[in-house]
Parts: sequence; C-alpha cells; structure tokens
Amino acid sequence: MMNFSARGAHLETITRKQAVVRLLAILIIAAAVRIHLTVSASVISRDGVQYVSMARDMADDWRAGIPPQLHFGYPLLIRLTHAAVGPLLAGDLLMQWQRSGQLVSLMGGLCCIPLIYLLGRRLFSRRVGMLSAFVWALLPYAARFSADALSDMPHLALVLAGLLFTMSGMSTRAWPHWFLAGLLGGAAYCIRPEGGEVEFIAVVVALLSPRLGPLPRRLIACVAIVCGFSLLGGGYVLAEGRLFSKHLAIFSAVNFRTPFLAGIGGVPKAMLELINELTQTLHGVWLFLAIAWRFIPAKPALRSRRIIAPFLLWMLHAAILVWLHTVRDYISSRHVVLLDVGFVIFACASLARLQTWLSRRSAVSTGLVRRFDLHVAVVLSLATTPWLLADINESRHYIHPAAAWLREHGGNSPQVVSENGWVPFYAGLRRWDACAKIEELPAHSQLASADWLIYDIRHVPPTQITVVPSNVVVSLAEETRFTDQKGSRGVIIYRVGRRR
Repeated sequence: MMNFSARGAHLETITRKQAVVRLLAILIIAAAVRIHLTVSASVISRDGVQYVSMARDMADDWRAGIPPQLHFGYPLLIRLTHAAVGPLLAGDLLMQWQRSGQLVSLMGGLCCIPLIYLLGRRLFSRRVGMLSAFVWALLPYAARFSADALSDMPHLALVLAGLLFTMSGMSTRAWPHWFLAGLLGGAAYCIRPEGGEVEFIAVVVALLSPRLGPLPRRLIACVAIVCGFSLLGGGYVLAEGRLFSKHLAIFSAVNFRTPFLAGIGGVPKAMLELINELTQTLHGVWLFLAIAWRFIPAKPALRSRRIIAPFLLWMLHAAILVWLHTVRDYISSRHVVLLDVGFVIFACASLARLQTWLSRRSAVSTGLVRRFDLHVAVVLSLATTPWLLADINESRHYIHPAAAWLREHGGNSPQVVSENGWVPFYAGLRRWDACAKIEELPAHSQLASADWLIYDIRHVPPTQITVVPSNVVVSLAEETRFTDQKGSRGVIIYRVGRRR
C-alpha cells in the first residue's frame, strides 16, 4: 500500500520482494568493499596478529597458545577455517593463516548487514531497516573491522542474532526462540565475554515480561535460555574451569577498599571518552541524526514494545564500558560497535521521518521527495569514502621490509622481545616475547636472554638496562631501522648484548 500525505505527495514503500533484491545488492557492495580492504591491507592489526598466532598454535596444542585472559572462540574459528579452506586462500603458509582470520571476520561482517536490516525493520519499518543496512555496509569502521583479523564482527553478528530471537520470543512466546537466543548468546560468549550480555538481558526480559503469561511459563522461557547458552557457553566454562576471563575485571579488578565515590568520580570522564569513540566511529553525522530522531514529529513511529530488549542491551553495554574505563582507563573504538548499530538505526529513522515531514509539505510527488532519505544516506556515505577505502592499518608498509631483514639477519631461532608482534609475526617466527612499555623492560626477564629488541621509533629505550631479578645488564645497539616515507612511523631493531 502507498502512504498518502495530506497534500497528495506519497512515499515510496518497499515490498518484501524489493527488500530481498535490494538487500542482496547491498551485500554485494559490502562484500566488494570488504574484499578490497582485505586484499589491500598492508598488515593486520596487532590484536589480529595475536589472534592468528593463537590459532596457529592450536594446531599443536588446542589451548596452549591461548592466553588465559582471552576466550578461545575466535582463534578456534580461524583454526577450523584454515583446516577447511586455508590452502585455497593463499600459497604462503603464513598468509593462509592470516587470510583465514580475515575470512572469519569478513563473513561475520557480512552477516551483520541482514541482521541490522531485520532489527531496523522490527523497531521501525522495512524502509528504515533497508537504510540501516545500506549505511552500515559503507560505514568505514564497520568495513575496517570486517577486513581485519578481529573478533568484533563475528561476535556482533551472534549478539544481534541472539537479540532478534529474544525479541521474537517476546512476540511469539515460543520456547524454541528463547532457546536459540541463549544458544547464540553462548556462541558470542565463547568469542568475547560480552556475549554473556545477551543471555542476561534475555533472562531479565523473559522473567519480568507480563506478556509471556503466568510465572511458570516465564520460568520455562528462562530455562530454555539457560539450556541454550550452556550448550556452547558451558563448553567454555568446562574447558576453562571459570565463568569469565579478563573481563571479570568489571567486578574483580575493582578495589573495593577504595571509597565508592572515588569510582563514581571517574564516570564523567568515562562517559566523555565513550561519546568521543562514538563520534569517531560514526563520523559525528550519524550520531547527530540519531539524537535528532526524538525531535522530528513524524512517522515512522518506534514500536515501543519491541525496543525493550535492544534498549536494555545497549544500556547494559554502555554501563559496562563506562565502568571498565573507570577501572582500566581505556575504551576502544572496537568496544562500541554494538552501540553504533543502535545509533545507525535511529539515524536512519530520522531520515525517514524527515522524508515524511517533507512529503506532507510537498504538493507534488517527486522522486526527490519519495527517496529523500535514501539520497541523503547515499551522499553522507559517499562523503566518508576516503576513510572507507583507506588502508585498514595506516599503511604500515615498512613492517614487511623489517620482517624480511629479521629473517635474513636474525639467525636460526632468534629470541626476540618486541613492542608488538608485527615484525616477528611477518618474519615467520612462532614465538616471541611482547613488552609494550619501555618502563617495564627492566622487569621483563626474557630480555636477559634475547637476541633482538624491536621497538617503535617513537619509543626509544635506554642503551643499557639492568634486568631484575637476574641483575643481568643488557646493552642495546641499534642495528637498523625501517620507516614510512615521512619518517614519522617505523621500527628500530636493536641487537641485545649482555654481561653480568
């Protein structure tokens, strides 16, 4: 049906068949962009190096290569992907592992697009869902994380799928939907501990929603959620012997002897940092449009009953990020992708409302009026093209020459201490020691037996370091350095000498 305004201009509606065709077109565009970013990346991220190295070590010992503070779901997916299609992705063994990690992220990122469409459709309309999927497909940070070897996009896809089944469980009251919500939440939890948010919200909604009927029926829904979660999430608990890894720091890392108000004092700073990350990942404009939604008096209206589960999930996730910042003084752009989804959907709802507002004031139905929201979304998305198509890791092309030098001059099985894993990883080393801060080098016992130290040119260590507790004095002599064309980024490789 067509929606007619009071003055005769009508809005273009989207049929189910049109939605499928357009969604496929969006997926093709998104895949092309992400494949381009995957192939053109100079290197994967530092965390990506760690994930791929973990997966490679799983070939020898499935758990030995995974630090206890990390969940093993994503490295396990890389390991399985490499076993299935690794030789088809590249000729070089190292690149097979890297491409396997990127393929897992790529597929997770593509899966997010139809899930965002479904979420936007449930909350507002089919048109808002389609706009949201289009904007997300061309959002630079979403594309970047999908092209890197990072856990964020597979985790986000599972969280969104679990959220959608939670919402459908509320409307259908069928226990299989609650079971699937728990199952997908458990899968997300195996990748990142934040996946437990889905199960928590699902249980809260199922337990407190009067629409589900009497208390016994709500308890059945809760049991279904827990059983679904336990099938996959319970596997992690059994394998690890604990419920959480590092992110239990939300609770355990808090020094409860510190006055409560001292922790509260860090909340404003954490909230400002959260807003800063959201502004960066959404390029400001989508955040502004999302906020403007509340002040545009037009349709489509928010389906208030359906917003309960997403709203609670977003609020819980934001609260956890704020609390983590008060504990660790750190929030990453990777941490806010779940919140980005909500802001993108509400930003597209604002565009749809602006379209409705214009149609009511237009005496003639023109293509510009009928597709105003799409035109604005296309223009704003194209405006971010320079960020969209840029190298996902800042053109660190100097890493490969440095790695080649280390392969040629490093000797057999060199012992390396590195600020990050890029150079030893691309040099083909299976083992190296990481020390991210110069001030921690004296306490880094592996430095006493190291052959090489690799550090960023912006962080210059002292020429002599006394390593404790062995009291070995090591000397650092710059052997070579590799930089970008401007000389602002690069690495220095030091030869390590020692005396007692």
